[in-house]
This record gives sequence, structure tokens and C-alpha cells, in this order.
Amino acid sequence: MPYIQIQKLSKLYKGQVVIDHISLCVNHGEFVVLVGPSGCGKTTTLKLLAGLIEPDSGSITIDGQNVTNLSAEKRDVVMVFQDNLLFPHITVAQNIGFGLKMKGVKEDKIKAKVQEMLSLIQLEGMEERYPDQLSGGQRQRVALARALALEPKVLLLDEPLSSLDPALRCDMRDFILEIHKTLDMTTICVTHDCEEALHMADKIAAMFEGSIVQYAVPQEIYYRPLSGKVAHLFGRYNILECPLFDGTLLQKCKVLTEAQALTCETVVYVRPESIWITKTPTKDALIGKVLRTIFIGEKRIVCFSYNDKELVAYSWGRQEYKAGDKLFFNIRWEDCLGKSGEEDENISGCAHI
Repeated sequence: MPYIQIQKLSKLYKGQVVIDHISLCVNHGEFVVLVGPSGCGKTTTLKLLAGLIEPDSGSITIDGQNVTNLSAEKRDVVMVFQDNLLFPHITVAQNIGFGLKMKGVKEDKIKAKVQEMLSLIQLEGMEERYPDQLSGGQRQRVALARALALEPKVLLLDEPLSSLDPALRCDMRDFILEIHKTLDMTTICVTHDCEEALHMADKIAAMFEGSIVQYAVPQEIYYRPLSGKVAHLFGRYNILECPLFDGTLLQKCKVLTEAQALTCETVVYVRPESIWITKTPTKDALIGKVLRTIFIGEKRIVCFSYNDKELVAYSWGRQEYKAGDKLFFNIRWEDCLGKSGEEDENISGCAHI
């Protein structure tokens, strides 16, 4: 039985549907990430789980207990918000122990738990500091420790890294994953950052307009999106259309039937990393012309034309391409995803950058 089970959960605000009959199962110890555009219902879903707002219909079960109508303090669920919400007038130790104090836990047990949390978040010796004496990453660690001190069954994270600089974000996401595994937590996290979702999640729920449109492991979400919206959410991709590639060539895409490959309405998703480009001919290579390149550090984005259509691939290392250069490319067809046109009304254009 799933550790967390959401069934047909809905929420309306002023008559407008914000959460539309979503269902979700989370196993104990999983790290699940909700991802989607602003306003799609991610944070509202967390608040429903935490008991901060009430659903209009549906149910929530945690560890076999129906908690749909339980108040927040009785759910054994803790939520860490985007803004860490530390109390500025009390120390790090007092912030970490605040929830325990509100529960009436004895002072000696609070002190012991605070020291345990300080060791866990690697901030020993900082218990007497105040929040304004800490860095952004340290404040986020204290907020996390305050939540974990309550030993919740479920940890909810609402964009916990969004206010941190890029380098610190990378360190903190690894840190959160380490704690999640150390404590064998069940965690649900919200983020706008799809790279972050792919890095952290055991499973990802892609949300649009209050609905979960796909729920799967990161590799499936990335390489087997159920719609153009989901594909576009997780980065660059090309759309190959049958008028662009003849049916014989598209038959190499194993996810297409022969009938699909010969149908003009069929399209194929191809991630840029599934197109191999070189400056010298290779077996079965097609020929394109470089339009422009974009240097982004570890790789270059190479935009090139084929049959008057623009495609995107990556060039790794120091290999350089200039506008007007001829290039040769092969497609790793086993990584592609084929769909008939009627299957996805969200597909448009050819290369999405």
C-alpha cells in the first residue's frame, strides 16, 4: 500500500478550479518532485497535504490513516517554505527547538534534539547566532533542521532553493538528498527548476492547470513525455515531421509503426543530445548547414538547417562550428519518441530552443 495516497483531490478558489481531481501515490522513502509552470497548483497541493487548506473533494491518506479532515498539527507533516521564515529575534538553537517547545517537550530533550540537528546540518557551534548572522544557505539549513526536529512522517519542501545563488543551489540540493536518505524520509518537493527535479527526484509529477499530466521516473519523463507541453517543460527538443524526413528514414525510429512512419501527421521528438554531429562524413550521415552556435561552457548549442528546417544539437568539448559550415549528423533513433499528430495538440514548430 502506498505511504501517501491522494485520490481525486480538488480545490476551488472563488469558483475557479485550482486543483482538478488529482491522484498520486508515494511510497515510503521516496523523493517526489512536483514541477510545472507558475500557477499550475504545485504549492496548493503541498498546502492540502499539510492541512493548511481544506480540499473541496477527494481524500488524503498517510501511512494508512485518512487525514483529509485532520488539522495540520495532527497530521505529522511538516512544510518548509520558499522563504525560510526563521524568527529573527531568537537564536539558531531557539529556532530549531521552537516547534518542540510549542508541543510541550521537556527542555533537556529539546537541547539534545537541537544538538542532534546542528550536527546533522553541519552547523555545530552556531547555535547562539541569530538568523541575520548566517548566510542564505545556512538559514535554509536551519529552517530544514527546525522541520526535521519534529520527526515528521512526511517532509514537504516548497521551492527551498529558489532564493539561493546557482553554486549554493547545487550544494544544497545534494545536502537535502543526503539528509533525505540518511533519515529515510518521505519527501515531496516543489520546484520550477526542471534540472533540479531530474537531479533530485525518484519520481516526477508534471503539473499543468491543476492536473497531473504525467507521473513517472525522471528518465521516462525526459525521454518519453506524454505531451508536447511535458517535453518542452524539460528542456530543448526537436520535432521531426514526416515531410521533413522521408518515411523510410523514420522507420528506423523503433517507436513508430510502418504505417505511422508513412503518415504525414506523424511527428518524432528528438532531444539535442540524441543527434550526433561531426565535421566528417560517417555511415548513413545526413548533411546540414550551421546557422549559428551558442557557447554555454561545457558544450555548444549548434543550430543547423536540414531541408530548410532548423534543428538543434550539442557539440561537446572544443570542437567549434561556424555559421555556414557544412556538418554531418546521425540520429540515435532508439532515444526518439514518435506520436501521431492527433495524439498531441500541443506540438508546434520544429526546433524548440
